[in-house]
Amino acid sequence: MSFRGLFAALSAAAFLFLVFFFAASLLVALAVAVPVFLLIGAIFGRRPRLVVVRMRPDPFEGRDQRFGNPHFGEAGRQPRPAGPVIDHEP
Repeated sequence: MSFRGLFAALSAAAFLFLVFFFAASLLVALAVAVPVFLLIGAIFGRRPRLVVVRMRPDPFEGRDQRFGNPHFGEAGRQPRPAGPVIDHEP
């Protein structure tokens, strides 16, 4: 093997070592940084506001029960699908 071939092989090996070393160091840095940033965000992040929900009186109370109460998902008259209306009742 000539010196030129030996030098090319050593140069390629050194280049690949540097590339893989850089990639591995990036992976280690991300593996450390992501949990640290999440922890910092959890400690110093904006606190969620407490939302107080009050029950309002039911506006449908006492209404004809055939229609149901849409606020509470009661069964009742449902909107019909689009298309021709076929009425079988007289």
